[in-house]
Amino acid sequence: LTVVSEWFVFLILSAVLELGAHCELSPVNASHPVQALMESFTVLSGCASRGTTGLPQEVHILNLRAADEGPGQPQRQVTLHLNPISSVHIHYKPVVFLLNSPQPLVWHLKTERLAAGVSRLFLVSKGSVVHFSSGNFSLSAETEERSFPHGNEHLLNWAQKEYGAVTSFTELKIARNIYIKVGEDQVFPPTCNIGKNFLSLNYLAEYLQPKAAEGCVMSSQLRDKEVHIIELITPNTNPYRTDMKVKIFPDLR
Repeated sequence: LTVVSEWFVFLILSAVLELGAHCELSPVNASHPVQALMESFTVLSGCASRGTTGLPQEVHILNLRAADEGPGQPQRQVTLHLNPISSVHIHYKPVVFLLNSPQPLVWHLKTERLAAGVSRLFLVSKGSVVHFSSGNFSLSAETEERSFPHGNEHLLNWAQKEYGAVTSFTELKIARNIYIKVGEDQVFPPTCNIGKNFLSLNYLAEYLQPKAAEGCVMSSQLRDKEVHIIELITPNTNPYRTDMKVKIFPDLR
């Protein structure tokens, strides 16, 4: 059972309840049946522009950085979600994607409202591959390996010289899910100038981080049903609605 939220602090009780049973709270560990995670969407830096409006293609750059070290194997697969910006219903313009990563990755593409038969070029780092979920989409898409310049500004300048302008540049840590909205909005500035405080709903990466929680586990042979209690404690000062997701998996241990 996995609890996912953006802002909640968790107090978790997990039990097969027995009448009169006593629960001693203690910090949960990896063996606890309930785990709490915080979901966040962010990037490190970036920019967007309308500079490609008069050019034959849009150019979107993703410059990935190594993720923070954690338990388990390094992240090797990324799902890239592509759909148009809100002002565009179906996206028809050719696109070039520069997918730079510090290690070889498998990019899984999921697309919505992108017209079939349109040229789309994916430039990836050495050893990386792109998998297309839609057969029609893959017929007009190409993938090429490239050796990209190091550093944000060097990569941006290289792309501007190669294609004339850049639609978006996003620097982010490697994530399981990356969400990019293609399209050119006239409210964008004329040129792409990378900023540290760049924040746009058009370019986001999703991250899950473990959250501290307390709980207990009680067992009983008298009941044939499990009862899991999850108590969520929110700060009184938070005026915003917070979404919570509960994911349930069978215990295979």
